[in-house]
Amino acid sequence: MATSAKVRIRYLPGISFLVIGVGVLTLIGWQFDIARLKSIVPNATPMNPVTAITFILSGAWLLTWSRYKNKYKAGGYLIACIISAIGLLHFISYFFALDNVRLDYLLYADKIRNSNIPNKIAPNTAFLFLLCGIAMFINNSRQK
Repeated sequence: MATSAKVRIRYLPGISFLVIGVGVLTLIGWQFDIARLKSIVPNATPMNPVTAITFILSGAWLLTWSRYKNKYKAGGYLIACIISAIGLLHFISYFFALDNVRLDYLLYADKIRNSNIPNKIAPNTAFLFLLCGIAMFINNSRQK
């Protein structure tokens, strides 16, 4: 492995904790109605709680991949499948009338409804979660 690749891999645990932290802080913001934690930019649409959960899962995958590559391979596959499924479900729900199967109201349903904000996972975000999950699955498969 090249030296620059080793240096980049050394930073992956920190990056994974940053991604997990963003997700956790967003959920804390939803739990305690702290607008600043739900959205970095004032008066912007807050991050969806399911997006925050997917961030936490993505950070967990990155952490296990960077530190334990082969030890938790089954967990890596599971996380990749969950992220892909969330992305796929939300992406296709924009094209078909699937509002009743969306996961957006899984957590904090009353708070989301009362906020009068159309707080859904955006279609581009859903599509990128689908692609990230597929990339995680493929990357997990390529490990020796």
